[in-house]
Amino acid sequence: MSKYTWIGWYNACVKYSWRIIGSHLFFLGVVGLVAYFTYGVFQQVPTGVNEVSTKASVVQTGAVVIGLFSIVLAALQVRVNASWNKVLSYHNHFGELITPDVLQKLEEVARAKEFEANLKAGTAICENTAKAIFEHGHSDRVVSCYLDEFEEFACAVNAGVVDDEYAYQLEGTRVARVWTVFRNYVQHCRSAPASSPTVYKQLQALAHRWKDRKEHEHKARERAQRRKERKGAIGSQV
Repeated sequence: MSKYTWIGWYNACVKYSWRIIGSHLFFLGVVGLVAYFTYGVFQQVPTGVNEVSTKASVVQTGAVVIGLFSIVLAALQVRVNASWNKVLSYHNHFGELITPDVLQKLEEVARAKEFEANLKAGTAICENTAKAIFEHGHSDRVVSCYLDEFEEFACAVNAGVVDDEYAYQLEGTRVARVWTVFRNYVQHCRSAPASSPTVYKQLQALAHRWKDRKEHEHKARERAQRRKERKGAIGSQV
């Protein structure tokens, strides 16, 4: 795994560990608070004929309140566990999204078909190159095998099996670049007589969604930077 994957894994562990610890600390705090007030009310029960039954009712009420909060905690715990399982799903199935062997074969095809520069720059291969790849058996198999890995990953993310936010932080840029580079090749695949017009649809949908998000985030950062510069200019004038 790359260092970015390890960083993402570490951040996820810290994030979800504190969620789990925090939920348990919250429950213990609630139990302590309820027990404190229950004891206070218990001590104030006046002596008399109904003393025992009244105290029993106070204790029972406190137990019911604690039970209700335990149900809420259990529901929160289920949600945290579900989110954590989606993070684990990425590392269990897509921790090494593209194996070195597949990547090496793709680089060999890129040199043979002269689209190395497109891979490095993240720009679309031209129609002629896409056609040459599609019509050459070995090149077509290598590129399709490479894209199949991303299509499987996109299916998992779109279906909610893998946490979308976590996957976006780790693979958002690469997925968008892959679609940009090979979209013309995909069009040739879809137009082939024996092919399906929906091939790599999951990859396309995910790449477009994540690309739009990145553009929105970039514009938001630019607006924030402009506001900061304006405030700095006003401050210097004052």
